[in-house]
Amino acid sequence: MSELIKQLEGRTVTVYTAAGETEHKDTGVVHSADSTIVVLESPSGLLVFPLARVRLIKVLK
Repeated sequence: MSELIKQLEGRTVTVYTAAGETEHKDTGVVHSADSTIVVLESPSGLLVFPLARVRLIKVLK
């Protein structure tokens, strides 16, 4: 799994996360990733997502 996530580094993506019944989406460039987290560079700064909370990563570019 981490090999697939690592391939996203430098790509523009939208990350969809879920917590209970609430869903959020954030768009930015993948700064780094490993088998536990994805770090996204967005206009609001660096966002760190635990993969356990990520529902979907949509590649835009």
